[in-house]
Amino acid sequence: MLLAAALFQAPIVMAPATDDVWVYTHAADQSSDPFLRAWGGPDGQLSGSVSVMRFAIPEKAVGAPLVTLVLHLDAGLEISSADAKAEPIEIRLAKGDVNETTWSYSQAAEVMPASGDEAIIGKGWPETDDFDQHRPVRIRLDQNAAFKAKWASLKAGDSISLAITTKMQPEGAQGAFYRFASRNSATEGRRPYLEAAR
Repeated sequence: MLLAAALFQAPIVMAPATDDVWVYTHAADQSSDPFLRAWGGPDGQLSGSVSVMRFAIPEKAVGAPLVTLVLHLDAGLEISSADAKAEPIEIRLAKGDVNETTWSYSQAAEVMPASGDEAIIGKGWPETDDFDQHRPVRIRLDQNAAFKAKWASLKAGDSISLAITTKMQPEGAQGAFYRFASRNSATEGRRPYLEAAR
């Protein structure tokens, strides 16, 4: 019976990011930067640095009830699993879509997500202390009401933009920040993507 169920299970649909930007005044060319980054500000909110990713929705992903964001942490981050659990990766709905080829920091206000913990649609952290290796982080989004409403409104070809935030601060107790592979990473399997399943 279990084998039969597995054979008829709908396949997982992966939607890679079509654009992503590091929203930071000193950021490099966003059409070639291989990394996304995030850290919090002194107020614990969004005054530090965020990154925003845009995803186009494939037809087979429309209405899928299970949605997971997959990110890959860069190797060599000076944090521990305890640090990451205390100040996890936060995902929020971005205010607007991004286009990395025309991106300018002057557009930051057009994409910045809402602040406050109530705007977080998912959290995640790597369950490891081996940060010398690249680590995938899977963050479920479909358990949040705001995301579910947004997702249900999307049609094939529509876009959704998500922001990566955190309260971890380079000047804080952890003295660290998050760095992820971007869609411009040389390693295709480490680029951010949405995973939709039924």
